[in-house]
Amino acid sequence: MIESNLSSSALIRDLNPARPSSNGVIDAGLRGLESSQNALVRSAQEVTFATVTSNENQPVVLEADIQQALVDQIRSQQVFNASAEVVAVGDENIGTLVDTIA
Repeated sequence: MIESNLSSSALIRDLNPARPSSNGVIDAGLRGLESSQNALVRSAQEVTFATVTSNENQPVVLEADIQQALVDQIRSQQVFNASAEVVAVGDENIGTLVDTIA
């Protein structure tokens, strides 16, 4: 069901997803930024809590968990940077469109 408050460009984008609008591109970039930020927080928490207490009450670091969390952080950072580029390009395209119309 289509909500009545959708703009006509959103409806066109939904009907033709191969041709997204600049606003849709910026929205996708922002979703990528948010998603990668959440993944960074999760992996940072995994690094923080990657220690367990052994039977002798000595902390033991689970290196495999830390390594995977650090790999996840690097991947999330790359997604964040790519999403920021998507937002920048979308913003530039909107600026070009406004300049062309004006």
